[in-house]
Amino acid sequence: RAATSTPIQVPNVVMGPQVLTWIAPEGTRVEAGQVVARFDGTQFAVERDKAEIELAKVGLNRDAKARELDLELGGVAGNRVLVEREYELAQRFASADLRIYSRNEILDMLQDQAYLASQNRYYDWKSAQSEQRSGAEIALLDTQAARHQLKRDQNAANLGRLELTAPHAGTLVYARNWWGEPPSAGQSVWPGMKLGELPDPGTLEAKLHVLESEAAGLAVDQPVELRVDAAPQQVFSGRVKSVGQLAAPRERDSPVKYFEFVVALERTDPAVMRVGALVRARVRVAQLEAAIAVPNQAVYGDAEGHWVYVLQGAESQRRAVRIGRRSGTRTEILDGLEAGERIALARPAGARG
Repeated sequence: RAATSTPIQVPNVVMGPQVLTWIAPEGTRVEAGQVVARFDGTQFAVERDKAEIELAKVGLNRDAKARELDLELGGVAGNRVLVEREYELAQRFASADLRIYSRNEILDMLQDQAYLASQNRYYDWKSAQSEQRSGAEIALLDTQAARHQLKRDQNAANLGRLELTAPHAGTLVYARNWWGEPPSAGQSVWPGMKLGELPDPGTLEAKLHVLESEAAGLAVDQPVELRVDAAPQQVFSGRVKSVGQLAAPRERDSPVKYFEFVVALERTDPAVMRVGALVRARVRVAQLEAAIAVPNQAVYGDAEGHWVYVLQGAESQRRAVRIGRRSGTRTEILDGLEAGERIALARPAGARG
C-alpha cells in the first residue's frame, strides 16, 4: 500500500445517509476531474419538491393574512373617519348658546362627545392591536418560509453533489470496512465515509499480518525480508514501522486472530510493485550467536522456578534451569543445560512436579 494517499470520501456537506449507485472498478486509472462514484438523488428531489410546495402554501397564507389585515385596517379607518366627523358636529353644537337648549339636550350633547372620544380611542387601540397581531402572524409565516426555502436550497445543492470526482490522476483503490468488504452499488453510505483512495506510488509500504500465536517478540525497527508474489525472485529489505496493539480476525466468521504490522521499505520497484499486490515477509525478531533452545513442552515451572528432565540412560533427572527468551514454540536456556545433553519432551513416568 502507499504510505501517503488522497482519500475519496462521501461529502460532509450532505446530511444523512445516501445510496451509492455506481463506483469505478478498483484498479481503474483515473484522471483529475473524472467521475469515480455516483449517488442516488431521488430522495433529494422529493424533499426539494416538498419544500417548494410548502413554500408556495406559506406564500399563499401570507398573502391572505396581508389582505385580511388590509381589510381590517380599512374598516377601522372608515369607522374612525365617521366618528371624527360626528365628534366635530358634536363639538360645533356644544359651542352654541346653551340658553336655547333644554337641560336634557345639553346632557345628551355632553354624553355624545364623551362617547365619541372614547370610541375614537377604541379604534386607535384596535388598529394597533390588529397591526401587532397580524405582524406577529406574518413574521411567523416568514420564518416558516425561510425554513422551507433553506430546505429547498439544501436539497437542490445536494442534487448537484451526486458525483464524486478524482482530485488528481491516480489508480483507484477501494477502502475496506471492519470486515474487509469493499464499497458496492446499492450500499448506504454516510457523510465523511471513506470509499477509496488515490495512492502515491512513490511512497509504498507493506501491511502484513502474523498469527497471534506467532507474534511473540515482534517489535518496531526489526529487520524484514520481503518478496512480492508477482516477482518472488526479488528480495526487498525493510524494517518494522508499527505494530498493532490488539489482535483481530481477518474474516468475519473466523475465530483466528492476527496482529497487523507495517513495514517501511528501503527501496521500491514500480515494475513489480503495485498497490494491493500480495507480499510475503520474514521478520528477524532476535539473532543469537550461540544459544541453547528447547521445545516449550520440555520446560516445566512453578512459583519457585523452571526445570527440565535430563535423560541419563534409562533414567531421568529433574534439573533446574534459568530461561531467557520464549517464542510460540521454543525457549532459550541461559543456565542449567550443556550442549549435547538429552532431555525429555514429555514428563517421565513417575516423575513428580
